[in-house]
Amino acid sequence: MVEMKTPMAILSWAVAALLVIAVHRQLDDVAPLIASAAKIVAIVAIGFAYVKITGATIDHALFAGVAWIVLAIGTEMAMTARLGHAWFALVGSPGAPAPRYVVMFFWIAGPALFAWRGAD
Repeated sequence: MVEMKTPMAILSWAVAALLVIAVHRQLDDVAPLIASAAKIVAIVAIGFAYVKITGATIDHALFAGVAWIVLAIGTEMAMTARLGHAWFALVGSPGAPAPRYVVMFFWIAGPALFAWRGAD
């Protein structure tokens, strides 16, 4: 199972990112707090699936969560550069720092919420 964790971490992040973008497109302008809650639910649900599929321990799940936030921030930076204007679909707008920080926290902690202690 160890050999499948890295590709699964990336694939899981991509699925979570697509769900978060879909929520962003549908709800952010209408109900920003509900959108943030829905983004968190999507991230945590994919984190659950990731841990169940890979059997990740807490150490690995936290590492995957850090990779997820790096991928999310990197994607936002790349999209901002590509589009020529700010793009905050994955993490949230700096104009609303509280929901942004909560979403960022769950990008990191999402997989770890369901992981068990132990060594890889």
